[in-house]
Amino acid sequence: MTKKDLRQRIGKLRKSLSDTEISVYTEQILDKVVKSPEYIEADEIFAYVNYKQEVPTLPLIRHALEKGKKVAVPRVEGDKMEFYYITEEEDLEPGYMGIWEPVIANVAEARNALMIMPALAFDGNFYRLGYGGGYYDRYINEHPKSNFVKMGLAYNFQYMRHNYIDAEWYDRQVDVIVTPDKLYRRSDAEPSKTKRSKKNILDNIELFVLDMDGTFYLSEDIIPGSNEFLKAVTDSGRRWIFFTNNSSKDKKLYIEKLARMDCHITSDDILTSGDIMIEFLKSERKGKSVYVLGTPPLIESFKNAGIDLKQDPGEKADIVVVAFDMTLTYEKLEHACTLIRNGAEYLATHPDINCPVSGGFIPDCGTFIAAINLSTGKTPRITGKPYPETLKMISAVTGVPAQKIAFVGDRLYTDVACGVNNGAKGILVLSGETAAKDVETSEVKPDLIFDRIYDIGKALTPFKKGDL
Repeated sequence: MTKKDLRQRIGKLRKSLSDTEISVYTEQILDKVVKSPEYIEADEIFAYVNYKQEVPTLPLIRHALEKGKKVAVPRVEGDKMEFYYITEEEDLEPGYMGIWEPVIANVAEARNALMIMPALAFDGNFYRLGYGGGYYDRYINEHPKSNFVKMGLAYNFQYMRHNYIDAEWYDRQVDVIVTPDKLYRRSDAEPSKTKRSKKNILDNIELFVLDMDGTFYLSEDIIPGSNEFLKAVTDSGRRWIFFTNNSSKDKKLYIEKLARMDCHITSDDILTSGDIMIEFLKSERKGKSVYVLGTPPLIESFKNAGIDLKQDPGEKADIVVVAFDMTLTYEKLEHACTLIRNGAEYLATHPDINCPVSGGFIPDCGTFIAAINLSTGKTPRITGKPYPETLKMISAVTGVPAQKIAFVGDRLYTDVACGVNNGAKGILVLSGETAAKDVETSEVKPDLIFDRIYDIGKALTPFKKGDL
């Protein structure tokens, strides 16, 4: 098949779609993009502009601008393509380049950049087929030292078998392909990942990042074998650290709670989603004032970290941080929504919907987020599990590289996803929220599954530094 034949085949398939189907597919693709860690983590978005064909990107550009991300769009002159920053949606009107003074965007100088590309098709090895101009190929070649994520958008029929296309047609290999049904990552396509045995995966883990609620204990009751797991990890020459998305308590309260279970740790042995948010505010939002929708212990930890808090109902704040507030009142919820509607940046510590306790579940931070989203029409930036900020901080604190870290927990969409979506491992335990049957229908697939963490300990062998 020639490239012309393939172009005609794709064109025929595309024309067979109704406007409604295109609209639905586009919405499904863009929903996956904005929920992906690659997009959430990015500070700058280099996005192609498309109004009608394939995946119209105007809603994505609008979303990025609303989230405060820097947005750059391409402009082609002759055989050269450059990107230019835009500041509002109106900049995309026809002829916009002649209305304002364009500011060129250099991907080599961009911070945490995500480049979103169109394509004729993609092959099974994540190579992109362009439309023949090779603009993206040349642009990327001109910026060889750039460190940015390359994402391609495609309908399902544009994802081809690797032997269906001649290699000479290849334009550029991307890191992520997004279709209506699924988001594909190049790392997930490596055949070795699915063939490795349980033993090989465990052998290469140096650090276990342990969830607490539903993994180590349920409410006030330790899950049998949990302390034995810690001993097995230590005896094997590995390390462990507790990390909980539960932002309702500070470290001192967790240390006291674990001590009642005969598990004695120090503050160095535990991190929370509250810690991640504090570090994010100190490094990325320096000097901004903050209203925390959270418990008194969490608010006190923010205060001790030097965050400029505005907790009085009459005070304005630059940022609203939503956490697991077990002291939530209607007045606090109303104040948070009002601040967000009036322009305050909307952040949240973690997306967990329920918190497992003995005998069932109680509403968690994700429940509060849903209520605020419905009231304000806004969605937050989240920094806890499963988002990349968590893995980055843990790796920085412990000195252990991502590929040797395993997140262990009872939730697929936070604990396991934090590992498998960000370059670490994800191990599911069936002692809390998730049942075995839930794995079959989940997009997030754990590397390993155990009934409880005690069973992981039994499977460990001595760790060798050169294993990976």
